[in-house]
Amino acid sequence: MLGKKASHEVNLFQPSVAVTKTCAPSQVKVGETITFTCTITNTSSTDSLNLILVSVTDVRNPGGVSTDLTATAAAACCDVLTSNPSETCSFSYTFTPSAAGTVTNT
Repeated sequence: MLGKKASHEVNLFQPSVAVTKTCAPSQVKVGETITFTCTITNTSSTDSLNLILVSVTDVRNPGGVSTDLTATAAAACCDVLTSNPSETCSFSYTFTPSAAGTVTNT
């Protein structure tokens, strides 16, 4: 069957997420509490599937103190993000004497 042509095109969606994090107050002393607010925005293409939360971990250095925030994010309705909405969740941390010195938030 010479002369016949066929073609096929596939439009791939582009999943993407943006995370912003703020803290208040910006500086604390040992024994004081700081509150972190995270905003998760689904920046995927409009034809993308919903994004499903698997895990959220916050790491503070030095020492690499890691906090699992998956339940906090899920409770703030960040467990499923449709195209382009944002969800916000907050959590607090009280600095203990072992956290002396400068702590970098990543």
